[in-house]
Amino acid sequence: MTKKQIKEKEEYLSNQSRILNDSLDFWQLKTLEQVSWLEELDEEHDEDSDEPTEEQQQAQKELDYCMSKLQWDNIELAKLDKEIKFFLKSKKSK
Repeated sequence: MTKKQIKEKEEYLSNQSRILNDSLDFWQLKTLEQVSWLEELDEEHDEDSDEPTEEQQQAQKELDYCMSKLQWDNIELAKLDKEIKFFLKSKKSK
């Protein structure tokens, strides 16, 4: 790799890391909001009824979606981490 290619790769990896971390932060916050909302709905829910309300079902679906986005971002971040480690290792050996 030329110095220019190394610099471009460093910038790319840095940007990808920032983007993924920002996304992870967003989905963590969104997940916490959904958990709070679901807990609030559960507290308001009639104790005699076993069936969740439509609003509770919707809140649960949104929570499931947030959790899946978090999971996806964590997987992508782990892949990026491996790529960065490989890049740094190859950079050191040159």
